Amino acid sequence: MEGSHRSARVKREEDLLSILAHIQELSSPREILSVLLRRTVESYGFLSGWFSIFEEGEWHLVDSYPPLEAQRETSLLSLLSSLEEGKGARTLTRKDHFFVVVPVRTRWALRGALILKGSSRPGEDLLRILEILGVATGGCMTRCEKHISRLKGLSFLVKAERRGRNLLVLEDLSEIEERVEKDCRELVECQGVLLALVEENEIRFLKPVGEEMKSLARRILSSKKEIFWEGKGLFPLLWEDKVRGLLLLEGTEDLLKKQGKKGVLDIYTSSLAQSIHRAMETRLLKERYKGIVTSPLLCLFQVDPEGRISFINGSLALTLGYPLREARGLVGKPFHQLVHPSHQAMIMEKLKAQMKEEGGPEIHQITMADKEGSPVPMMVSTVPIAHPGKGQGILGVAIDITEKERLLEDLSRRNKELESFAYSAAHELRGPIVYLKRVVSQPSLDDFPMEELKWAVNRLESTLKHLTAYSLMDNKEVELKRISPYLLVEGIWRDLAREVGITMDIAIKLPPVIKSDPFLLELIFSNLLRNAFKYGIKGSPPLVEVGYTRKKGELLFYVKDYGEGFPPEKAQEIFEPFVRLHSSKKGTGLGLTIAKKAVEKLGGGIWAEGFPGKGATFYFTHPIL
Repeated sequence: MEGSHRSARVKREEDLLSILAHIQELSSPREILSVLLRRTVESYGFLSGWFSIFEEGEWHLVDSYPPLEAQRETSLLSLLSSLEEGKGARTLTRKDHFFVVVPVRTRWALRGALILKGSSRPGEDLLRILEILGVATGGCMTRCEKHISRLKGLSFLVKAERRGRNLLVLEDLSEIEERVEKDCRELVECQGVLLALVEENEIRFLKPVGEEMKSLARRILSSKKEIFWEGKGLFPLLWEDKVRGLLLLEGTEDLLKKQGKKGVLDIYTSSLAQSIHRAMETRLLKERYKGIVTSPLLCLFQVDPEGRISFINGSLALTLGYPLREARGLVGKPFHQLVHPSHQAMIMEKLKAQMKEEGGPEIHQITMADKEGSPVPMMVSTVPIAHPGKGQGILGVAIDITEKERLLEDLSRRNKELESFAYSAAHELRGPIVYLKRVVSQPSLDDFPMEELKWAVNRLESTLKHLTAYSLMDNKEVELKRISPYLLVEGIWRDLAREVGITMDIAIKLPPVIKSDPFLLELIFSNLLRNAFKYGIKGSPPLVEVGYTRKKGELLFYVKDYGEGFPPEKAQEIFEPFVRLHSSKKGTGLGLTIAKKAVEKLGGGIWAEGFPGKGATFYFTHPIL
């Protein structure tokens, strides 16, 4: 046992002599430290090592072995506080490791320290060997005293690289701006501020500046070179050969004279420029993402692998009838709760399959459910997306197609109406045309009843006139003008009386002036009044009343007669094309249809109330424009 211990001690002493011989041959401080760290760590079984110099009352780490050792600078420097003047190597315990701190002294003072990290506590004989190494290293440093100042410069380079790495984790430009002042003071011993940012070759100053500074900034933008004047320096922050910002330093008179400081500044400004570029890109992505998320047209949601809602934007919440304050309350709930029961099983099965397959986007037309459970048709595009720690989830983009569905239904209804209208129109025109064919086939019209001929011609003319009016409304633009409903109705009634050669009392109570489309309003009143004139009866009091009431945001007009009336169950049917409830009455059956279409063109609605033998009242609304 004693022989084994003596053999290990002899081996350590031989290693010491080899290390001393090696470093005595070197003249570069960098080489001395590199060899010293590597040989000491490898020869004596340590895990890693660092070297720090002591200058002007401060410690500066200048080298490490292995080079990529990730020990934090502040925790290492705290070990050096245990060094005392005149004391030798010391062993300290930190968590599960032992640290040996070996002072390095010259003839005059403490100049540095060797820090070694191991997994076991070193013995006294190893500590004495390490102290000898410390003394020898101090002698080497004395021998190359003129190069010692470079070591401090190396420590600043290490700091600059570390500060640059720290900057790259920041995504907020304001955080970067706050960090710059402290970094400049500690790294290059100057007062520094981030003066401006450059985006798309446009300079945006972060501080108030005068015209002279603006001129200097423009010069740097074109030359990409720093400018010094009156103890100040303006530096371009270059990344990928583009100026990303401008750094202003004050107190730069000796900056270029200080050993290594220019290199430190170059390393730091490069990292600063990269950090600004990343922060700008991040801000741009956030703005774009925010624009998408807050879009009133796009409804966004995210479903986790368990089928629960992990995100929902305000647009989807509002579309489904949830106030914005309740949107967050939906997070964590099963996604199928937002789907109409008729589509729940189908969509959840598809989403689960998509999560497993990890395929591309898929499009579904589904019916979701609003807060009250009512159906909301949606077009949904889904794509698998990684969900941290849980696997694959789903990101969905939905568009409310309620309006589209309504338009399709309306188009289908109109097509059916058109088919019915075309058939009815052909049927209505067939009668007069057949009769006229009989007329023209007669060899002589002397004995032909002229009244029937007049009827056929008038019927044909009237039908074509109404068909023309009906078709014109499809493409007609509403033209609003000031018009008097009273004068309009009075004129129409007078013309009707002259046309049929009889008179009938009318009571008119209408507003003096409104804003409407004269053509459409005349179509409405003329057809309603013609209908009242046709089915009304003579007598006293007045047998036709035309009036109005004012409601919120609209006017409610009515035309009332005391004539034949109609069965209540026919109230909708009378507005259909070519419908005549009284076959004995003359007419095309298009008057009320035209009136209805004109009312809807103006943005209103029309309906009727009646009872056989007790007259009829036609109501229509007109927006207050």
